[in-house]
Amino acid sequence: MGKCFVFWGRGVRLLLAGLMQATRPSFTASAILGVKDPDAEKIVVELGYANIAMGLLGVLSLFISAWIPPAGLAGGLFMGIAGLKHSTNIERNTKENVAMATDLIVFVMVAIYLVSLMRT
Repeated sequence: MGKCFVFWGRGVRLLLAGLMQATRPSFTASAILGVKDPDAEKIVVELGYANIAMGLLGVLSLFISAWIPPAGLAGGLFMGIAGLKHSTNIERNTKENVAMATDLIVFVMVAIYLVSLMRT
């Protein structure tokens, strides 16, 4: 189950989000973050590149099992912190609520998986 969350929740989700951010930064900036300034798109593109890299690590962990813990740790921590940051925005829109919820769910599931790996 944990391997699935690392692959889908971490890998596929971040890879797709990163591709969207790198190719359509205005959507993330305005629709999710509520920032209308075109200069913000430069930062969103950079975020997209980071998400592509972490997402690819998660996807490849399906084929290289030794990569599951590092992929889970890096992406899970990132998603947990991002989810907490979303939760502090009292003016969240629906898209940000979805991002926050999925970030936190994946974080919790990957954290449970990593803790269980450490116990064995």
